[in-house]
Amino acid sequence: MTNVKYFENYLAYKNAEQPIMGAPIVDIGKGNTCIPQHFLKYEHTLESIESVIADISFSDKYPIFACEDQTGLYLVIGIIGRDNYKTHLTDTPLKIVYGRKWRVEPNLPSSEIIQTAFLAIKKAREHEIRELFRLKSYDSYKSSTPFSGHHDTPVLERLMNKTDRINKPSSLDNIREMLLRITFDNNNIILEDIETLKSGAHALSLTIKENGNKFHNTDIPEYKNLTLNIIVDVLDTNLITFSIMQELIKISDRYVDEKFQYRGFHRFSWTNDISEIGDISIMLRDKQRITETPNFEGHFENMNYDVDSTRVPVLKDGILSQIILNKLASFGELEGHLPIKA
Repeated sequence: MTNVKYFENYLAYKNAEQPIMGAPIVDIGKGNTCIPQHFLKYEHTLESIESVIADISFSDKYPIFACEDQTGLYLVIGIIGRDNYKTHLTDTPLKIVYGRKWRVEPNLPSSEIIQTAFLAIKKAREHEIRELFRLKSYDSYKSSTPFSGHHDTPVLERLMNKTDRINKPSSLDNIREMLLRITFDNNNIILEDIETLKSGAHALSLTIKENGNKFHNTDIPEYKNLTLNIIVDVLDTNLITFSIMQELIKISDRYVDEKFQYRGFHRFSWTNDISEIGDISIMLRDKQRITETPNFEGHFENMNYDVDSTRVPVLKDGILSQIILNKLASFGELEGHLPIKA
């Protein structure tokens, strides 16, 4: 039964990928040949996208859903964990929530579907990481999640000071006081060392110290017993806080780089030899292959033109359309597909 299902998935995948007429077959060494992805045309369906996603592995707590509705095909990342806003409770049940929809066009290359899933996982985790960073108010025992994506931007625009904030040096005591107001997943961030570099910038070494309990979130192992190293131009508490958040996101992204797999291959791992990737790219994208096959160059250019034309935005009358048209006009004559006026 498993073999039959695998074969059905394989057929769905392969039926969505068809070579352009006259596409050359490339010898990739070791007795292997292929038709490179840019010589294929794609007509993905829900079934073919499911077959691509089925070959991806990352974490059981971040399932990838392939879906279809009246707007078309899309991916959604599920996030299984505990409520980020109940970190003071140690025994809350697991729940599942969902990220935004990531649209997938039927003519998208299969490799780009894989990259879309990769990026969707990164952004789903970033959403969670931002909510785990809490800041206690100066005036009360209440805390907030200032880096969350749920803030009301139009209200912030109305209420916040519009003048540019100048980064001013803070004392060591002020920096430590600020850090005492911060928790990450209910754990403290401790300043271990500050070093002034020859450039005049400052290198800070910080650690995430568990507060006697395990991490509340169940799928962020990369942060345990971790040292955060950040560099700031000015020892300003606000700048330091933003830099900490940036470093926390970078650590999550690196974790996904190493753990994301396609058919067991760590496609985005930093252990991959970048020179080898470059050499393979040169081999697959040799332009001579386009011109040496009779009539293929025309078919190839026509396909690229057709694909590009499916992505051209249609502008209806309105203030945004006029703003965009005015900006485009300022560049003079542009090549490519210009927006279509409805």
